[in-house]
Amino acid sequence: MAMTPQRLSTLLGLLILIVASIPRYVINQHMTRLTLLLIAFAAVAVVVIWHWRGLDQASRMQVPHFVRRLGGWLLAGLAVTALWQIATHGIIIWPLWLSQAAVSGLLLHVATLWMRKG
Repeated sequence: MAMTPQRLSTLLGLLILIVASIPRYVINQHMTRLTLLLIAFAAVAVVVIWHWRGLDQASRMQVPHFVRRLGGWLLAGLAVTALWQIATHGIIIWPLWLSQAAVSGLLLHVATLWMRKG
């Protein structure tokens, strides 16, 4: 697997997605699922560190650009998901909104990276 700044930003997005999902499991007291989620976080964090160490200097210089792109798409995911929840539920259910927004933002980030390559 080639180590690229795009993949690193995607892995960082996955870490953010995992963190954004934690409140849903804590509030609903799904401790087994929460434990599995925390194990997944640790595993992905190890891969992020390994991936970072495998990047050359030129690639490391590109990482901030892709992290900013990820942040922009995560903010877009927050906005779109908030509008969707208001339209469907009439209110924002924050634990659901947070996790769904992270999923939306990460998917938008990956889709735009994929479209630029093709």
